[in-house]
Amino acid sequence: MTSIRRRSALLLAVLAAASLAMTTGAAGSAPAISAGGAALQTDDANATTNASITVANQTRDGRSVAIEAATLPDGGFVLLEEAGSNGSVVGVSLPLSAGTHEGRVTLRGVPGADVNVSRLSTNTTLVATIHRDTDGDDRFDGLIAADTDGAYTTNGSPVADRVRVTVPSAERPTNATLAFPNETTNGSTVTVGPVTLPEGGYVGVHRGPYNDSNATESVIGATRYLEPGSYTNVTVPVSSDDSGLNATAQDRNMRLSAAAYTDSDGDREFQYVPSNGSEDEPYIDDGPVNASGVVTIEAPNTTVTPSGSVAAPTTAENGTQQPTQGESTTTAPQPSSTTSGANVSSATLTPTTTQTAETTEPATSTPDPASGSDHETTAYGGGSDGREGILDNPLFPVLALVFAVFVVLVVVTGQ
Repeated sequence: MTSIRRRSALLLAVLAAASLAMTTGAAGSAPAISAGGAALQTDDANATTNASITVANQTRDGRSVAIEAATLPDGGFVLLEEAGSNGSVVGVSLPLSAGTHEGRVTLRGVPGADVNVSRLSTNTTLVATIHRDTDGDDRFDGLIAADTDGAYTTNGSPVADRVRVTVPSAERPTNATLAFPNETTNGSTVTVGPVTLPEGGYVGVHRGPYNDSNATESVIGATRYLEPGSYTNVTVPVSSDDSGLNATAQDRNMRLSAAAYTDSDGDREFQYVPSNGSEDEPYIDDGPVNASGVVTIEAPNTTVTPSGSVAAPTTAENGTQQPTQGESTTTAPQPSSTTSGANVSSATLTPTTTQTAETTEPATSTPDPASGSDHETTAYGGGSDGREGILDNPLFPVLALVFAVFVVLVVVTGQ
């Protein structure tokens, strides 16, 4: 019996060692487990680790900005805005597909902006950011709808680069110009343009034809300070109390005028009226630079919602972005753009050369080489939480063999 006990003890020791090896091996190969018990994954559908933009300081004619490289893992837009807390958005690219792009962005209108810049006329520092097309409509709507077409971010900050654009003197406009086409409005704003302000300044709107003798009394609205440059159009808020404009007076026609004003005191606040005409005087070119147009006041149509409430229809401001001849027509398969609180329209920048897009795949995790999956895998196959049954354990055959040897020894010894 002593021999049997020794052999039994030896066999139990072997079994214990095998069990320990099984436990240790399983523990060493199991994946990290999250609090919910599921294996942690390395992929992220919204990963932006590869998002980047590079823009070098450059000398240009002020009508466009060259982008060296912009990588948008999920596609979207390149947005340009003036540096500073009150900087205006001056342009946005056409929709870009996922990948890396280079080219130029032309200054044009941005939907939702009050000012549409078409040309810089002074040295300007801009900030370039990249944005997703979150609503998938191939148009940048970040100035129209909150939480739409947000910026790619890294460590909580927008992916961005700064660029100093130098405009040679020969390329800068020298004369102030302004046009006031006939238009239809709801009475709260009027649109003036094109406008050129060589030294920056303001656009003021007056009741009736412009009259220099009572100009301070006839002002019914003005923009905030506008940087030097040319603008496709400028939206000016007007006071219905002072102008007689009334959104409920449908089809009422009236003549208004607009004038281009300097920022003579340099404070970037329109002081022409408060100073009684001694500051921020009009630009002069054989007289004050001004124009007039007929404005038709039209009450907005209303529609009744299914619940019975009345809602005014929404319309897209400043039109839609359309490619012009020679521009890239790459389409997307997306401050955070910030809206300037100014009464000035911003311009839309669109890549205007035929861009050669080096297509790069959206940022994803490195696939597991053993499984071919884009996700991390466990030692026992995808989706395991490390607690497989005994039959699935790769050490089960070893245990079975040890147990069989034990049975044989017991039987032989017992005989």
